[in-house]
Amino acid sequence: MIAATGGKALWYATRGTGVVSMILLTASVMLGIITSIRLETRTWPRYVIELVHKNVSLLVVVFVALHIATTVQDGYVPIHYIDAVIPFRSPYRTFWLGMGAVAFDLLVALVITSLLRVRLGYRSWRFVHWFAYVCWPVAFVHALGTGSDSRFGWSVVLDMAMLLGVVAAACWRVAVDREHVRPIGWAAVATTPVLVMAIVVWAILGPLGAGWGHTTARRTALPTTTTTAATRHARVVVAQPVEASGFRGALHGVRLVGPTAANGRRVIAIRGTIHSLPLLALDVELHGLASGPGIVLDTGDVALGPAGATHRWKGTVTSLVGTRLAATLTDRTGAVLHLVTRLRIDRTTGSVNGAVTGTAGGAQ
Repeated sequence: MIAATGGKALWYATRGTGVVSMILLTASVMLGIITSIRLETRTWPRYVIELVHKNVSLLVVVFVALHIATTVQDGYVPIHYIDAVIPFRSPYRTFWLGMGAVAFDLLVALVITSLLRVRLGYRSWRFVHWFAYVCWPVAFVHALGTGSDSRFGWSVVLDMAMLLGVVAAACWRVAVDREHVRPIGWAAVATTPVLVMAIVVWAILGPLGAGWGHTTARRTALPTTTTTAATRHARVVVAQPVEASGFRGALHGVRLVGPTAANGRRVIAIRGTIHSLPLLALDVELHGLASGPGIVLDTGDVALGPAGATHRWKGTVTSLVGTRLAATLTDRTGAVLHLVTRLRIDRTTGSVNGAVTGTAGGAQ
């Protein structure tokens, strides 16, 4: 039986810790700005604001660590702990995940230098601390670019509130402390409206648009070709199915549920893209008796091939247990490819995510 499930606890923990981390980072940046202008009241003396800022910053590190741990342990996408430190090395949403790694590295540097502020000296600490103004927008772009909840209404409102809050705090800091603002500060204030508008337009056309999850993986350029015999031979070698040797990648797609027929049967189709090298297209059709939001599986057809091209591999589903789907495919030469897919289906949006592993199985 296949059912529309919301996923495991780790999946919700990943999403939750990501949102909380972004909220805490926003609060930390705003508190840092308030501290820099030496604002204080009777109920909130300066040392209290500094203490809250320090504790909130430490909480950011804790929640980011939890966010990384739950993402890796979830296991549905090929992300490893090293990807959180070294940017742009993961095949899964390479750029947007890399932006998160950059933000994490900057955050760790900010926290460590703050804890060692007395030994480093004020000038060194202040130089590093300026990168807080880089860390926040990088983390914000990461959250929008790879976040699973970016298109929900509450998330849009929250993101806009955080963006406007940081911009307002930065402008307030410049207005209050005009005498000590350098030319670069005034230039930053002047370009702020343009940057905000650019982020809003990008979010509308990108993360908030349909199909964003299918376009965020690493792509590789095809080599140029010439007419020499040597390059023609090399081109034939490259043209061999890369997936035939085995692969592993993240699946992103949609689930299409057909109407229930008079005899109680239903067809559920899954159309997705596997973010491996190269990109692969996966089509699955499941046939069976309707059972709630899913079906009791009778037969299933699977097709696989390079994205945007004719499917090279075709076969049938061999087992479906919970969210684990297995299939055996063959190509025209008789080569065998075994697929194991772990699905995560969002019943609200109909989006499908998961991990796919292909293992070469010889020839029939």
